[in-house]
Amino acid sequence: MRLLCSHCHTVFDHDPQDPHAACPNCKVEAGLEPVKSETPGPMKLFGTMVMILAVVSIGGSVYTLLP
Repeated sequence: MRLLCSHCHTVFDHDPQDPHAACPNCKVEAGLEPVKSETPGPMKLFGTMVMILAVVSIGGSVYTLLP
């Protein structure tokens, strides 16, 4: 399991069987978060909306320039 230390921002591997996890860099035991490898749904939706708005804006600009 990959963990991220919120104190020094170090990413490290930890055995899930071991109950005591500590950052190898700063030795902090609290504030360790699992690393997320998948993009959250709202962020995907926002990116899609920005792309659609960009295409519509550019398309509208090009359309008004046509004779």
